[in-house]
Amino acid sequence: MGKSSRRKTPTTTAAVTPPNRPTPAPARQRGGPRGALLRWVPPSPDLEAWLGASWVLAAILGLGLALRLIHLAALAGSPFFDS
Repeated sequence: MGKSSRRKTPTTTAAVTPPNRPTPAPARQRGGPRGALLRWVPPSPDLEAWLGASWVLAAILGLGLALRLIHLAALAGSPFFDS
């Protein structure tokens, strides 16, 4: 009496494991030619022309440096400054 009275049902591997094929990524939808985040605010052509000038980056970096130096000068007079 060593045999089991139950029948073995054949199983296929396709029913047990999912296929190993990767699913394709969904297509990325873009709002415009540049994919603007704020599509409801149209950019001003005058503002774009002004920001596209060659001196604007130097002016922004200069302003940042000036603000940093002002901050360090103000910090030097405070009790938290270690020399």
